[in-house]
Amino acid sequence: MRSLLTIFRFVWPYLKKLRGLIFWYFLAAILSLGLNNTAPTYVLGLFLDGLTGGTLTTDQLLRYCGIFVGIFLVNLLLSYIHRMMSARVTVRGWAAMAQQIYQRLQKASPRALAGKNTAELVSRINSDVNSLVGYLMGTGTMGLGMALIFVLTLSFVFYLDVWCGLIALSSVPMMLLMNKRYGDKIAQASGDKAQARDQFVSSLDEQLRSVRSIRLGSLFGILGKRYTQRTEELEKSYIKYQKVVYPYAMFQANLGDIMTIVLMVYASWAILQGRFTPGQFIIINTYFSLIVSCMSYFISVSQNAQEYLALYRRLKELSDIPQEGNGSELPTPLENITAEGLSFSYTEGEPVLENLSQTFEKDKIYCLAGRNGSGKSTLADVLLGLYVSDADPSVKYNGVPLQDVDLYEMRANHTGVSEQEPMMLRGSIGFNITCREDGAGDRERLRELLEMVDFRKGEVDTRDLEALLALDANELSGGQKQKVSIVKALYKDPELLVMDEPTSALDAESRRRLAGYLKAHAKGRITILVSHDQELLDIADEVVCLGKEQVAGGL
Repeated sequence: MRSLLTIFRFVWPYLKKLRGLIFWYFLAAILSLGLNNTAPTYVLGLFLDGLTGGTLTTDQLLRYCGIFVGIFLVNLLLSYIHRMMSARVTVRGWAAMAQQIYQRLQKASPRALAGKNTAELVSRINSDVNSLVGYLMGTGTMGLGMALIFVLTLSFVFYLDVWCGLIALSSVPMMLLMNKRYGDKIAQASGDKAQARDQFVSSLDEQLRSVRSIRLGSLFGILGKRYTQRTEELEKSYIKYQKVVYPYAMFQANLGDIMTIVLMVYASWAILQGRFTPGQFIIINTYFSLIVSCMSYFISVSQNAQEYLALYRRLKELSDIPQEGNGSELPTPLENITAEGLSFSYTEGEPVLENLSQTFEKDKIYCLAGRNGSGKSTLADVLLGLYVSDADPSVKYNGVPLQDVDLYEMRANHTGVSEQEPMMLRGSIGFNITCREDGAGDRERLRELLEMVDFRKGEVDTRDLEALLALDANELSGGQKQKVSIVKALYKDPELLVMDEPTSALDAESRRRLAGYLKAHAKGRITILVSHDQELLDIADEVVCLGKEQVAGGL
C-alpha cells in the first residue's frame, strides 16, 4: 500500500486539473462493476428457488425477466459511459503528465541532459507515463469497485452461512506469503525489462536516424550486430520477468479453483442438511468466487505497485532533473553585457573558459574567434543564460547578475538567436519565423528580410510571399534552414543578437548581403557573432579571440 501511495503522490499533481472528469469516470466504473457482478446473481438465485419450489407464477416470471432486462440495459448504459470517460481520462491524463515532464526537461540545464539519448527518453516518457496513468486509474476504479463488491458479497455470505465466509477468508494468509516472497523480485525484473526495452527502441531509432552515414560507411553489418545484441538482451529480460512472475500468477489463477472445491464439498453437505437452498448455493458459490477474486486483487495491488514502482522511479529521475534558474528583473533597454573572471567547464576536467573578462556594448558588433573547441559557442550559450544554474554570477546584463534576470522574457521579446544547425519546428516557414500558428506578422518586414538573405525554394520566392511562408519548413535544405533561422533572429528586431556560424551554409552572395545588413543595422543592439568568415570579421568592431590565450582585441 505504501508503494501505491508513493505512486499516487507522484502522479496526482499532474492530474489534479482533471479531478472532475476523474470523479465521473470512477463513479460510472464503480456502479457498472458493482451492478454487473452482484445483482444478476442474486436475482438468479431467487428465481431458481421459486422455480424449484413450485411457487413461481407467470407474473413473477415476467417480473424476473423485466428485472434482468432492466439490469442489462442499465449496465449497458453505465458500461458505455465508463468507456467514453476512460478514453478521455486516459488521453488527457497521459498528455497532461507527459507534457509537464517534457516542459521540465526543456527548462533543464543542457549539462543535465548531456549524453542522454533522446529516442530512449521519448520512449521512457511516453511508455512509462501511459502505463503509470493507466495503472493508477485502473487501480483506483477496480479498488473501489472491488471494495464495494467485497463488502456486499461477504456480508451476504456470512449472513447465510458463517463457515462459508470463513472458508473464503482463509485464502488471505497464503496470498500474503506469496506476495512477500515474490513482490520485490517482480519489481526488479520489471525494471530490467523496461530498461532493455528502451535500449532496444534506441537501437531502432539509430537504424533510421543516420541512414546517410550508414550507407556511406557501409555500416549495415556493424549496426546489424548491435541490433542483434539489443534483441538478445531484450529477450533475456522478458524471459527473466516471466520466470519470476509465473509462479505467482499460477498461484493466483489456481487458488480460486482450490477454494471452490472446498466450498462445493461443504455446500453439498449443507444442502443435504437443509441449511440452505440450491438457489442460495448458486448465490454463495458465485459470491464466494467474487470474494476470492477481490482478496486476490487486493493482495496483487501491492505486487503490481512494486512493479509499477520501477516506472515511477524512472520518471522521478527525469522530473528531478534541476531546471535552469530564472529571475524577475528585466534589464531593458539593454546597454551592455559584462563577464568578469568568467570560468566554465562541462565536467570536472579542464575548463572550456577560464578567467575571461569582456564587455559587450550596445551599437557594436563582436565576433568570437578561435580554433575549434576554444569555447566560442560555449561563451555564446553562457551569455544567453543557457547555463545560468551552472555558471558563477560573473555574467551581468546592465549590471544585473544573470541569475536575477527574467531570461524567459528576454529571450521571447528582446533576444534573437541564429543557431549553427537550426532545427525547424513542425509546421510552415511562416510559423517557424513568427512563432504563430497562422504565420501572421509584419509582411513588409518579412519580405525585406527574406529578400536580404535571397530566400527561395524552387520557383517560389518573395514575389509570392504567402505561398513561400506556407511551405513546410522541414522540407528545406540545410542552407534554406539557416536562412530561415537568420530571418527569425532578425524579425523581432532584438536588443541582443547572437549568431553561431550564420554563414556556414550560405553562398558567397548571401554572405555578402548578411554582412552588409548586420553592419547597417548594428545601432540599438548588441551583436555577437561566432564565425571564422572573413566578411563577418571585417564588419566587427571587436574580435574576441578565445583559446589558451583568451585575449580580447579590437580590429
